[in-house]
Amino acid sequence: MRVPLGIVLTFTALTAFVCGCGNNGSGNAPSSLSYSAGTAVFTKGVAIAPDNPTSSGGTATSYSVSPALPAGLSLNSGTGIVSGTPSTVTAQASYTVTAYGAGGSTTTILSITVNDQPPSAFSYAIGSAAYTIGMPITANDPTNSGSVISYSVSPAIPAGLSLSTTTGIISGDPTALTAAANYTVTATNSGGSATATLNIAVNAVSVPTNPGAPAGLVYSPGNAVYTVGVPIPENVPTSTGGAPLSYSVSPALPAGLRMSVLPVAFGDAATGIISGTPTAATATATYTVTAVDAAGSTTATLAITVNAADTSPAGLAYSAPAPVFAVEVPITPDVPSTSATGATPTSYSVSPDLPAGLSLNSVSGVVTGAPSAVPSTIVPPPPSTATYTVTASTLTGSTTAPLTITIYNAPQAVPNMSQSLTPLAATGSSFQFLDTGMVISDT
Repeated sequence: MRVPLGIVLTFTALTAFVCGCGNNGSGNAPSSLSYSAGTAVFTKGVAIAPDNPTSSGGTATSYSVSPALPAGLSLNSGTGIVSGTPSTVTAQASYTVTAYGAGGSTTTILSITVNDQPPSAFSYAIGSAAYTIGMPITANDPTNSGSVISYSVSPAIPAGLSLSTTTGIISGDPTALTAAANYTVTATNSGGSATATLNIAVNAVSVPTNPGAPAGLVYSPGNAVYTVGVPIPENVPTSTGGAPLSYSVSPALPAGLRMSVLPVAFGDAATGIISGTPTAATATATYTVTAVDAAGSTTATLAITVNAADTSPAGLAYSAPAPVFAVEVPITPDVPSTSATGATPTSYSVSPDLPAGLSLNSVSGVVTGAPSAVPSTIVPPPPSTATYTVTASTLTGSTTAPLTITIYNAPQAVPNMSQSLTPLAATGSSFQFLDTGMVISDT
């Protein structure tokens, strides 16, 4: 049987359409993958513009990257777009991105570098400095925003000074005179650099104008009396004319005393101050002090006496120097004291012995106890009064004080003779009683 030609052609075209055998079918692999920024340099902390992929061939349905992108960046696995904000400085590296399709895959290489943010607001604590030759400078510290990897300066800073390439601190001891000039310090990191300008001069030592030789040198006090072991108040001289550059004294000051004869710091005037703590007794003597400068000198005399330290107690006294006690009644402790001008006692003694029941502490000197009855042939027994000598001592001296003690025996009762007393003063008045030695009670 013969088939018409038109029917055969129609079947062939339909078969081709249904099979999808054309060159653009979805079964082809993606190819020619690339990115709009194939080589990218980003900045830490700055969001990047999305980096979009393009490819030909079959449709890419997913993406992957190896190794992982720098911290803060990400690859969208569906679209292949690279986006984000890098958070870590990262050296240049290559990253392989793979695009997958139904018929296979293709790759491309991304080159990514993440730099730090460049330094900013860079400056120094001292922007304009005038130093003195031979005098160590105060370290000059930089400040800036952002991190810095290294510092450099141009031109070289004056001889004797140095710039730390890691901290940027300028320090040292200038050794050559240098006219004021500008120096540019550069702070650098992976993201760029910033500069600060310093003005530095190195001057000669300033020598004050000297109006002439010193004159009118005076010490106050000019006649001083000191004590061994007691620090003296500083004796400061005054003078007119030129500022003294040095002092001397003849003969030597008493042991333990000293004079500031030279300047404390280079370029300063000397002080001539006398200070210290004398260590040995010295008879009164006259000392001649000479103050000198480049134009001449002047002198002053002063008398100094050093007395021996007072090693004996002084001013011994009791809180109750003439106490009155009752038999068998505990007494209020009787406490001694001494003068601050004397030495502190190390021991106490008493003569004759205190009444029975009372005692003296040999270390503190305090009298305590409860007195016993005083024997007596008299009825009723009268009060007993006696004076005792207390001695306060140190290893090298002593002092004494009297202590008069009166002791009353137990109160005696007398018959009630129905006597009536007429008050001589209003209630609440104070009286002074004359002690007859007898205590009368109304029973």
